[in-house]
Amino acid sequence: MDKNLISSFPVNVVLVGVTKNHPASIIVEAAKNGISHIAENRVQEAKHKYDEIGKCGLVWHLIGHLQTNKARTAVDIFDIIESVDSLHLIEVLNEEAARIGKVQDILLQLNLTHETQKTGFNEQDYQEVLQVLPRFSNLRLRGLMVIAKDTENIEETRPVFRQAKEMFSQLQQKYPVDILSMGMTNDYKIAIEEGATEVRLGRALFGERDYSVRY
Repeated sequence: MDKNLISSFPVNVVLVGVTKNHPASIIVEAAKNGISHIAENRVQEAKHKYDEIGKCGLVWHLIGHLQTNKARTAVDIFDIIESVDSLHLIEVLNEEAARIGKVQDILLQLNLTHETQKTGFNEQDYQEVLQVLPRFSNLRLRGLMVIAKDTENIEETRPVFRQAKEMFSQLQQKYPVDILSMGMTNDYKIAIEEGATEVRLGRALFGERDYSVRY
């Protein structure tokens, strides 16, 4: 674990430690070293870790694509679901949150690079979803999540992050949102320069993933 990165991280940006393909013990260690937010990509993996170690006083984020058949478990575990990428998922999450009397914090995932392998709302669908979102009383919109294009030229990510910041600023005029989640190990410095309030770091914090860790 990179303790220097943790201690030197900007205080105005939330550092989310991505613990995918790491053992549950790394979450415990992260909590001891000042990490207050952790993220998992898969519901099944998160549930095994959650059942093993509990909440650990951390804010749990889901950042991977969420299938609706895992929405119930996701609502039970996660404080923030960042990867909300369809109206159908919004409907299901609202139902599951109502089931347990919870108001579920969510982010809307945007696909601003228009890559077919990525999920997320394009600009038009995003605007349409905003019109109906107030109907869902058991969901609380906290902001936006963006994944930039995977590229060797990191500067190519800047226009995407800049567009996301503009959309976030516009959203702030209508909703009390506070999270613009963008930037990962390769591009988080540019994301911060362009206005990220939260970055999601795995490799930079914990080293390479251990693919022998399976749940």
